[in-house]
Order: sequence, then C-alpha cells, then structure tokens
Amino acid sequence: MNKKLIISLMAIPMIFFQNCSNVEFSPEASVNSKLADDADISDLTAEEDTPQHINIGFPSTDPDSPLNINVGFPPRANQALQTCKYYQGAGRAFLTELPPNTNIVNQSGNLNILADNIEKIENFNGNMIIVGKVDASQIGSINGGMGNIIICGMSVGHISNLRLSNISVVGGDVGSIDKVNANINVFDGDVTGDISNFRGNVLISNGQHLGNQSNVSGNVAGL
Repeated sequence: MNKKLIISLMAIPMIFFQNCSNVEFSPEASVNSKLADDADISDLTAEEDTPQHINIGFPSTDPDSPLNINVGFPPRANQALQTCKYYQGAGRAFLTELPPNTNIVNQSGNLNILADNIEKIENFNGNMIIVGKVDASQIGSINGGMGNIIICGMSVGHISNLRLSNISVVGGDVGSIDKVNANINVFDGDVTGDISNFRGNVLISNGQHLGNQSNVSGNVAGL
C-alpha cells in the first residue's frame, strides 16, 4: 500500500503531508518563480520504504529540558538522513522542480521541492523538504519564519531570525547563524561562520564549527 509522508511534531499536533495544493511563490521572484509545467505536489504518495515519521522537538524554555544537558544523536537526525536518502532516490519523482535562483517568500504549508539554487527563503511557516538538483546547489539565506526544513545536498549561506524551528542539512555546509531559536543538525558538512544570539542545539556530524560563538544558550556539539 502506498503511504503518505507524515511529519509528527512533539510539541504540537501531528501535521500530515497530504492534500497539498499547488503553491504560488512570491511575485517578487517574477518569472523565476514559475513552477515546472509537469510539477505536482497535490498528491505525495510513496513506496513502502518511504521514511514515515520525522519526530521533531522544539527548543524548550523549561530549565529541566534537554536544551540544558548534554545531547546525543537524536532520533530526528537519523530520520532526516533517511528522508534525504529516499528523496534523492526513488522519491525524487514526487518533488516539485523549481527554476534556478527562485525566491520562496511569505509562504505557508508543506513544500517538497527540487532546486538548483535558491536565493532566499523568507518568512516561511510550515514543513519543507528541499533536494539539490546538482552538486554544489545552494540556498543563499533562510530568514524569518517558523517550521521544519530538511535540506538534502545543498549548502546554506546564512540562517537568521527563526523561532521554534528545526533544520537539518544533509551533505552541505551552513554559513553563519544569528538570532535563531532552533535545533539545527548538519551532516557531512561544516558550520563555517559565526553562531550568535542563538538558543537551541547545533549538532554537527562528520564536520566541525569553524567560526566563533557569542551569546549562545544551548549546545554546539560535534557527533
């Protein structure tokens, strides 16, 4: 039986990737934001080996929360790896392909997309899976909003002004991180810039943090 990808949030009710309508992107992107003619994200079916759950916990303000103790390799990390493995393989057919240099601005909902380069993601609220179309695909910046983003095979230049978010970057680097309340996982990549005004966890697997830290409340750790 085909199953739909489910994203379950530990801090809020479960959100289901189903019955998603086609997405219109910000007019700011002009012709660059036109979806491919054959793109369709209205019915995201998958095969039996599709990763079924992405369990995600938001950073907590509770002084007894895991935010303030040593952390290990969280379940959501393994599930991000499984998700990328699927969507870089058989699941690629279920992604909406975007033209190069698209901006994703002021959007809400569920997006599963294939992209070369994205200039910016701004004020996004929801759940997103982004897969790089080619080697060295990039996202210029992620700025503002709240949600859950899994990025596969792409690097991110700058992450800022996020609240209660979860971001996993698999097979790419992250530049600077500023004014963020989030859990950020980086696999097979480095955090190359500074981390500042940050609350949450940054977990780096098979990589390292090359920049400086300032005003950080939480964990920045290599696994």
